[in-house]
Amino acid sequence: MNAGPPDSSPVDSYPGDDAPRAAIAQWMARGAIGGGLPGELPPMGALVASGLRNLPLGQGEADSAGYFQMRVGIWDRGDYAGFPERPELQLRWFIDLATRVRRARIEGGRGDPLADEAGWGEWIADVLRPPEQNRGRYQQRLPQARELIGAL
Repeated sequence: MNAGPPDSSPVDSYPGDDAPRAAIAQWMARGAIGGGLPGELPPMGALVASGLRNLPLGQGEADSAGYFQMRVGIWDRGDYAGFPERPELQLRWFIDLATRVRRARIEGGRGDPLADEAGWGEWIADVLRPPEQNRGRYQQRLPQARELIGAL
């Protein structure tokens, strides 16, 4: 899927790889909320993909890096070039793709995924596109994401 240029959704300054997990989850949540998405979405995805860590190339999937295990050969160019060293680009990528998936679902008559939090895990799976057997793992992380985010 070609994501196209990043949108104008705000992404705050990254708190750093060594920041507490709650601070990273809150940073992600603020970015998502600023982009019109539920704050829980990126932390839910990152909890499954990387354990909410900014993994360098090769520490997760062989050709992937970052919080969302983005494929380097696909995404480390154009608007997202340098993403392994720039978590702000990783978060923008997630927000951009989640927004596009949402639009496609609405336009395709599948309804707005925002309306039903019980389907947020499926929404994340449509963004991150894991192997079929792993698609159900994201929804299970909603309580943990909420706990990490706390009251923003």
